[in-house]
Amino acid sequence: MSLSVLEAMSILQPIAPDAVLLPSLPGCSQAKGDEETKFLHKMLDTVASLVKSSSGTPRKQACAVSLSLGQSSCMMTIAFDFSNERTEDVRQLMQSIWRWMKEASVLPEESAEKNQELFEIVFETSLNKFRRRLKEKGWCVDTLITKAMEGDLSKPRKDFLLAAESMYNDLLRQLDVDNPDFTKLANSLSIHVKNYASAKSKMGGFHWLRQYERQIDKPGVKCPGFVRYMDKLLKPYNQYTLFCEATRKPFIRTACSFPLTVTVLPPPDPPSCPVFESTIDLETRVRLYLKSAIHSYSPAAANSSYTDQVIDEYWQRIQQVDRFPPPLGVHCECTLLRHHLNPHPPTPYPYIGVSRPPCFQCALYFQAYRACADGGRILFWTRVGPHGERRACALPTGGSHGPDDAAGERVVKEMGIQLAKVIGYVLTQRIETLLE
Repeated sequence: MSLSVLEAMSILQPIAPDAVLLPSLPGCSQAKGDEETKFLHKMLDTVASLVKSSSGTPRKQACAVSLSLGQSSCMMTIAFDFSNERTEDVRQLMQSIWRWMKEASVLPEESAEKNQELFEIVFETSLNKFRRRLKEKGWCVDTLITKAMEGDLSKPRKDFLLAAESMYNDLLRQLDVDNPDFTKLANSLSIHVKNYASAKSKMGGFHWLRQYERQIDKPGVKCPGFVRYMDKLLKPYNQYTLFCEATRKPFIRTACSFPLTVTVLPPPDPPSCPVFESTIDLETRVRLYLKSAIHSYSPAAANSSYTDQVIDEYWQRIQQVDRFPPPLGVHCECTLLRHHLNPHPPTPYPYIGVSRPPCFQCALYFQAYRACADGGRILFWTRVGPHGERRACALPTGGSHGPDDAAGERVVKEMGIQLAKVIGYVLTQRIETLLE
């Protein structure tokens, strides 16, 4: 290849500014499974999201989690995008939840008093972020509802807005104090959630809200999507109910019977090099790469009379980029997958939970890993998501020279092959359009 993976990722943005132009990556989808399997995937994603929400983590921080179950032990491994100075708080949080799940799983029946303990753990963990979301983005709620109520709305739509308004104002009132009464909050929120969910279920869609969202947009400040915002307010409550449900799952009950060890991986070093290793003969290298990429996807398209024209067109797009930003740091899910390339007992469950869907490059990294994994390696999966972020990220490297280092190099090589096919796909679509 005439370009490295990071160089190729950097030209992907000007080549495909709209993510819709990219092909789907079937290998990014999580492994199919029964309801128990899907629940465990959801739980690991929830754990990652809760850890990420814990106080002290930067807003743009992301988190990845894996779970390893041995004959007499259980290990949770956690990775962050960048340094987290409160790793001990993270360990204590997960130990608290694990201890609660262990105790709750052996109770003969569900206990409201026991559930209240978990409710307080989850909400105290998310409290700072929750308050910030209420105050910084909640300005749209009352304003939008007042504006919408002036319109000619059907009764179900009015009921939905009133249920949302009641829940929002009650949350704001109860949490805008130094020491919230979590018992009172748990009782009132359970009622609000039922009313909101019932009203929401009667909506055929929410396109009708967009006109009111546009009306209250401020200069430079766009109104957040109303339904998405309200659903995010319910995130801690949904995390709480999921952990309650987890105690009734056989796999989780078994895991909770073992002591938990929590390992927080050290953050990778920040990238120290620019995206392009060299700008010497850059045009020649890019043109050769684009030609090779088209051929890797469609040899017939590479021999088309329009191939050179399309390469000229996309080279012009690349030239219009004033400055390619430096690569982002290694993303947490790739750090964790790279850690598991060299198996450490106990064997990890083949799913990595993440606090947000992986970006395009990370999804490609997972797909490349599975494509070249040999029989002795676990086929890891991760969360499905819209892979909108297409900026180049540094790639994880091993800390030692050995079998895992060689495996990591094979993954990067396979990733380069698949990325070339992605870029070849985009250019081939353009060639086929000209041929029509």
